[in-house]
Amino acid sequence: MMPEATGASGPFLIRHPDGWAEVILDDPTRSVNILTVAVMEGLEALVASFHSLAGDGALRGVVFRSGKAQSFLAGADLEAMNGITEAAEAEAVARRGQALFQSIADLAVPTVAVIHGPCVGGGTELALACDLRILSDDPRTALSLPEVRLGIVPAWGGTTRLPPLVGILPALPILLTGRAVRAREALAMGLGDAVLPAAALSEDPMAAARHPAVLRRGGVRRWIHRIPGARRLILGQARRSVLRETGGAAPAPLAILDLLKETGGRQDPATIARGLALEAKALGRLLVSPESRGLRHLFGLQQAARRPLDGGDPIAREALPGLFLEAPAPGAVPPGSGAALLREGQKRGLRVETGPLHCLDDLPGGRTQWILAAAPEGVASTAARTPPPWQSRLVGLGRPEGVTRGPLLELVAPSLDGTAEAEATTLLREAHALALALGGIPILVRGPEGRLSAMIQALSRNPVRDPEANAGRQLAVALEALESGAFQGAGSIDLAMVLAGMAPPWRGGPLYEAHDASGTWHPYGSGISS
Repeated sequence: MMPEATGASGPFLIRHPDGWAEVILDDPTRSVNILTVAVMEGLEALVASFHSLAGDGALRGVVFRSGKAQSFLAGADLEAMNGITEAAEAEAVARRGQALFQSIADLAVPTVAVIHGPCVGGGTELALACDLRILSDDPRTALSLPEVRLGIVPAWGGTTRLPPLVGILPALPILLTGRAVRAREALAMGLGDAVLPAAALSEDPMAAARHPAVLRRGGVRRWIHRIPGARRLILGQARRSVLRETGGAAPAPLAILDLLKETGGRQDPATIARGLALEAKALGRLLVSPESRGLRHLFGLQQAARRPLDGGDPIAREALPGLFLEAPAPGAVPPGSGAALLREGQKRGLRVETGPLHCLDDLPGGRTQWILAAAPEGVASTAARTPPPWQSRLVGLGRPEGVTRGPLLELVAPSLDGTAEAEATTLLREAHALALALGGIPILVRGPEGRLSAMIQALSRNPVRDPEANAGRQLAVALEALESGAFQGAGSIDLAMVLAGMAPPWRGGPLYEAHDASGTWHPYGSGISS
């Protein structure tokens, strides 16, 4: 059965003889699906036709799924959002998405979101508007509402629809931190209605429409918010926690809590309508705020840090080199940040070996199949003890000293005297890809080892309580790093300082925050994207 195209970007429609309609999100111009204006227009036209068909008894149900092999829907078009400068325009964008998803929610036939791979932001809000969410058992399948990390609120119904579905207590970390929920956890909390084998869904996507859960048309509902005083207590504790962590400087999580105070846990039509109106107002206010601009800038830096160093295609997982970490004995846990790399590598199924340096020659596959990683602050001492053939496969990789959690990894390019430039470039490209496979965000540093550790120590000495004075110290350290030429530009420094906890994320980084409003000087160059 050939899909009917609603436009060049999709979505595509398949009408099945049994009365089910299959809506396929698959923009051929993108590697992942996002809700561009064109895609939204296509969905609006389809859903309007579904209402007519349902009224005539010619529609039995609707399945929404992705045509991409690795993901469902990545949410709104952030590039378009970055071009919005007026609160009224942002509010109008919210109302349009809300109207589309409410139209899906109002359909008189069952609606099913079949989710394989990441389902992010607006993708999760589309799924919440459906009656059922059928998830694949693939480990990459997860739902999330990460808008708070961009300084905004989920404004296409996420803040309003999630709490009635899963309960206000489980909803809080999803809304306030952007935490992703994997398939089995989603099923347990009521966010998902069934988990099916990914292979089965791939062979027959419409199997979800015949799943017994469809007949029930509804999952688990949590009602703790109806206990007298429970909602007030839960939200009060959450507000104190947010204020403790941010000092009240991040408006988005507080706006989410204000919305939940008005609507949390109730799902009657009047409350839903009020919640959607409040979401739109909040988005209008927050999207044009300096905090949101800073966070969206930081998000762009993270995306850039995850791209291959040479700008080419990512290295396939099966082509990644193995990782060797120095340890007192073969198979032993390495000291310092090497222990974290070992844990992450084992958890993610990567090849990781540990032991004394003399074990390097016993590794299978030859030298080019492995990377020797030393602690960022100890590259020189490791190089002095490394057998000469292996020195050209040595990098510094690990968390900077003083950083105990989070994705930040310092990738130190050592001095490779006598090594061909092409070989050194290949080493760094492979090490960068390996760091990404370990779940890290690598910051490439050239020059003295442990530079990020030194920056952290410089800021931790003689801490000051005055926020403005502290911001001045952060800027001084960032400018010194910029002048050193050791980093890949100002964005790399800002990202490293935020991920290391040296600067608050909602300011976008010290160098970003400090740019001259007139544009006469900017550490990023002649201009900067918000």
